[in-house]
Amino acid sequence: CEDKDEKYRCLCDKVERENWQGHLKDLRNRLDNVSQGHEMQSEKFQIMQRKLDNHEEIHTELGNRLRGYNARKAGTGVQDEWGMVESSDISRRVAEVESEVNSFDSKMEAIRSDLALAPRVAELVDTLKDV
Repeated sequence: CEDKDEKYRCLCDKVERENWQGHLKDLRNRLDNVSQGHEMQSEKFQIMQRKLDNHEEIHTELGNRLRGYNARKAGTGVQDEWGMVESSDISRRVAEVESEVNSFDSKMEAIRSDLALAPRVAELVDTLKDV
């Protein structure tokens, strides 16, 4: 029984000597940093969303122009060398835009997953505050 009491006193001494205020202050600072990071990620996400929307509009416009050009070319039945270059250039540009749209989509997905992590960190900090 004395061994248990000794262990209990030892544990109480360790708990009392621990700098809980310092730990809580450190956790608050970390939470503030996470919140600031969250705000920055939100801003970046909004910027990327606008860029993606712009790229989608450009992609749609290029596709419409390409379809119109192909329709005009099919209507006249003439295939000139200049038209082939223009058509391949448009196809290349469309492929580039699609690639950029896919890249932005991947980046936005990463930001979304980061944004989903912030509430869990806040919940963890609250739980640690209760301890």
